[in-house]
Amino acid sequence: MNLWIDIARPLLVDVLKQVDLVVLNDGEVRMLANDENLVRAAEWLHNELQPGAILVVKRGEHGVLALHPSGLLHVPSVPSPGLVDPTGCGDSFAGTLAAHLSKGEGPVSRDELRIGLEHAAVVASYTLQGLGVAGLVAMEQSDRDTRLQALRALTR
Repeated sequence: MNLWIDIARPLLVDVLKQVDLVVLNDGEVRMLANDENLVRAAEWLHNELQPGAILVVKRGEHGVLALHPSGLLHVPSVPSPGLVDPTGCGDSFAGTLAAHLSKGEGPVSRDELRIGLEHAAVVASYTLQGLGVAGLVAMEQSDRDTRLQALRALTR
């Protein structure tokens, strides 16, 4: 993404204005907005998007920040018992979020977004426990549910 921000920033912003959900990492948001203050950069980018759009800012071990039309959300990262390789965590996060949100109809509510972010954070926490997809392959439904409940106990 950094290359596209460097060589085609105005065109990229125009493309982002056409979508309902944008998922970027914190560095990409800062770079797009040309602002090191993440909250200010995220607010700028969210204001550039179409009305009703959602901006999700992945922050690695610091969790995720989401700008929804009805307000700001933060979901922390999920503590994981072992770090092997973080490669793919952002992709598994975005894929899980998209899969969760695709089940709904119409605009995504703030609660629906929060639930999707929680599920995505849990899946990402398994991704870093192995090389490639090994952490995901080893994930059991009951363990995932336990980790989801632990996350919710921290945040609700």
